Amino acid sequence: MNVFEPNTLLLFILFFVPGFVSMKTYDLFIQNEGRKASSYLYDAIAYSAINFALMSWLIAILFRYQFYQKHMFLFAITMVLILFIIPASLGWGYATFCRTEWFKNIAHGFVNRSWDWALRKNKGFWVIVNLTDGTQIAGIFGKDSHASTHPIMEQIFLQEAWALDESGKFTSAVQGAKGVIILGEHIVSVELFEARDK
Repeated sequence: MNVFEPNTLLLFILFFVPGFVSMKTYDLFIQNEGRKASSYLYDAIAYSAINFALMSWLIAILFRYQFYQKHMFLFAITMVLILFIIPASLGWGYATFCRTEWFKNIAHGFVNRSWDWALRKNKGFWVIVNLTDGTQIAGIFGKDSHASTHPIMEQIFLQEAWALDESGKFTSAVQGAKGVIILGEHIVSVELFEARDK
């Protein structure tokens, strides 16, 4: 089958492009290392089917009353809406929904790693990160901090770096530091403390 034949190309556009647009929009807002190429086709077709199911009423209007013959310009604009704008909106809407507190609270059972479960909560922590070379990095994980989520490899950004005394107590913020980024390959463990504990 030659994908560049007019009929085949039209089918490809109709059943791949909307899903592809949705997935790419979603991936812009949700961390993702990238999908496997082999899964793109099936995922795109599935998302395209959802898009067409939601837009079936509009598609029926376009073709039932020969709208495409009488109003070519409006038909072209509507097809851009169906193929690109609506799928992008669906991808953005789904990504936004996945980031809501309500979804995070009910989705704990679907979290892949303890790292994600502990650090996805919108809570402030005092943090001590133990590294492979035996050193420790301390700081604050708050609203301006960030932790990677599955499937991205573990990385953590602490908005403030703090010094520890010999007993492991937080003493003072490191002057001049604008935060600290720690790569997961060097992390042995992460200790989290409620603000009142340290």
